[in-house]
Amino acid sequence: MGVGSIAGWAWRCLAASETHLAYPLLVATGSPLSPADWRDVAQRWLADAGSSAQGIGVLTARGGVILGLFFYRCVPGVRQLDVPVLRAIELTGRARTTAALIEVLEGLAAELGCRRVVLAPSGDPAGAGELDDRLEAVGEELGLVREGRVWRREVAQVSREAGCRVPAGSTHRI
Repeated sequence: MGVGSIAGWAWRCLAASETHLAYPLLVATGSPLSPADWRDVAQRWLADAGSSAQGIGVLTARGGVILGLFFYRCVPGVRQLDVPVLRAIELTGRARTTAALIEVLEGLAAELGCRRVVLAPSGDPAGAGELDDRLEAVGEELGLVREGRVWRREVAQVSREAGCRVPAGSTHRI
């Protein structure tokens, strides 16, 4: 599923001051979090980053509409990109947003020097069931392998050693 052909889609990391922008996506995907709870969860995740490559990314369509959200953390010792939260709004029945998010995560993992992406939705219990159902339907097509409650994808090309940080707010076209 080529995603690069979707004109106007891009992804970027949210700065701490921008996390409120993703709240409508959470509501649309069934999250039970209140705005205050979401702010606390997001702020805590970003504050825990320290010097590691950890953040919150969003996938946007034309006009900046947020269609996807993910939390990520680079685990340098095992060169793995952990993704405990992945949320998406599908505009068609073809899982295009999910495919775009997987493409983004593989590129981010390669940039951070990670050899694999691991989707472990335990960090988002409210969204885990819906994500599992979607990945069950398209996981193989997206190059994902299921291992228990975790989905894994090997990264084709690793570009650097782990440890670099993706700056918040920088936009990447896909």
